[in-house]
Amino acid sequence: MRSIAAQLEAEHDWWNMSLEGLEALPTFQIGVSALADADADVDEVVPLSRDSDGWVASLALAALEQRDDVPEEWIAWALRHPIRPSVCEDRLLLRALATHAEEPAIPSVLGVFESLRNDLVAEFVSERI
Repeated sequence: MRSIAAQLEAEHDWWNMSLEGLEALPTFQIGVSALADADADVDEVVPLSRDSDGWVASLALAALEQRDDVPEEWIAWALRHPIRPSVCEDRLLLRALATHAEEPAIPSVLGVFESLRNDLVAEFVSERI
C-alpha cells in the first residue's frame, strides 16, 4: 500500500483532494480493491486505517467499508475517534462506521459535531437512519 500511496502522492495534492476525485482515481480503486479482497488479512488493514499518511489511511478506510469482517475493536475505536486529519478520511471513516456499527453510533458522532463539517454529519446520520 505504501507504493500506491507514494504514487498517489507524486501525482496529486492530498490537501486539495475531494473524496469524489480520490474515488475516481484508478490507482486508488486498485488499492482499495486489494485491501477489500477476502484474501487480504483484515488485521493488516485495520492498522493502515489509523496511519498518519492520509493516502494510506483513506485506502484502508474505503476498504473497511466494503469488508464484512471488520473487527468490533476497530468499530469501538472509530466510535471513540470519529475525526481524522482530512475531510476525505473523515468521510471514509464515517461511511465505514455507518456500514458496520451495530450499536448506536449517532451520539458518538454528534459528540464531536463541532469538529466535523455539517455536511459530513448529515451524510452520516442519513446513512444510519
